Amino acid sequence: MLEKLELLVKEAHKAADVIRGHRNLIRVISHIDCDGVCSAAIIVRALSKKRKMFHFSFAKYLNDEMINWLAEEAKQGRWNLLIFTDLGSGAAANLAPILEYAKVIVADHHMPSMNSEAENDFYTHPNLIHVNPLLFGVKEDVSGSGMTYILARALDPENVVSGDLAIIGAIGDAQTGSIGDKWSVLGLNQEILKDAETAGSLRVMKSIRLWGRYSRPIHKALELSIDPYIPGITGNESAAVQFLTELNIPVKTNSSWRSLSDLTKEEQQRLVSAIIIERLRHHDPNPTQIFGDVYELPHQTGEFRDAQEFATIANACGKSLQGYLAVGACLGDEDKIERVRETVAAYKKQIGLLVSWVDKNKDNTDVVRLTDNAAFVFGNEVRGLPLAILKQCDAIAEIPMKGKKESLNVSIAAGITRRSKLTVTIAPV
Repeated sequence: MLEKLELLVKEAHKAADVIRGHRNLIRVISHIDCDGVCSAAIIVRALSKKRKMFHFSFAKYLNDEMINWLAEEAKQGRWNLLIFTDLGSGAAANLAPILEYAKVIVADHHMPSMNSEAENDFYTHPNLIHVNPLLFGVKEDVSGSGMTYILARALDPENVVSGDLAIIGAIGDAQTGSIGDKWSVLGLNQEILKDAETAGSLRVMKSIRLWGRYSRPIHKALELSIDPYIPGITGNESAAVQFLTELNIPVKTNSSWRSLSDLTKEEQQRLVSAIIIERLRHHDPNPTQIFGDVYELPHQTGEFRDAQEFATIANACGKSLQGYLAVGACLGDEDKIERVRETVAAYKKQIGLLVSWVDKNKDNTDVVRLTDNAAFVFGNEVRGLPLAILKQCDAIAEIPMKGKKESLNVSIAAGITRRSKLTVTIAPV
């Protein structure tokens, strides 16, 4: 494994050498989700430290239209170096029009393009530098922001300060296996985590696994907790309030709702003990399995202090086509914070409208069809489902969206669908 990692790092240094020696404008394009936003923040910080001129933007995916547009820009001499972060590997074989006029660096973790079906026959080109673990047989868990971090470290060891952003990206990407059963990162992400801890940009602590430590009222955090599941409390707001009242844990201070971070150490201990007792009473096989790693960002404040909440914020901004705001927040631009909060609030409102739409239409036979057995197949956020699979479906559903949002996370789309009680198939709309 060490030899494979050395080859991956060598490729990152090759890309870093090209960036270091480049004197003209650099074009940077990143994906629109949390991982892409964090990748963009990492590379923007790295290029800024080297006083490089660059223009960055976000893309949902790379299709022929965008590739041809970028190729035309390069042909006109606007730039001759392009960096893709958390994007580009899957489209590498289609980048030839750009590669004719410019060098391209890809820092990504997705499956690379293949020349053929033969194993490891990946697409290559003299002008393409591809920083992707799969090209070197490294199958350890790492995100696109993790790959961008490795590139940034190769460019300048001082970019170790961006390790926290790579961890936020990994959390937001929720790649299979990247987050352990106790909310702990695995694989190469663990090595990046060590860098972040050493740099002081991230702190790890053990705590109860409740989402919304800083932003969510404690009774709502209990009500909406699925992992860990709290019998009699999960899904029941009034029961959550009563539960806290019986524990002598006030849900408010004056007129402000209290969050988990507001609880005293003694209150947290009472809460943890009571949750374990409830799980024991309901014969949960693992009643004490409610703890996990919590990643805190000491240099941030409020809801931005928790890495999981930050990941949700970055994702909401990216999906709302306001990723640049989240990049600003990642890099400590306080002027962007309030606009980020406004964007997140609007995104949550959009999700609420979609859930309301499902509730409103779940009994409408023109929209749904009742069935005893239904299998739901969810498509990729960027590409959707392959045509071959769509042809085998009895019905094809699309969740209607308003405004500028281009797609929902698959997990959110699944949650909206589950709201329909899993007994209906949404008909085409």
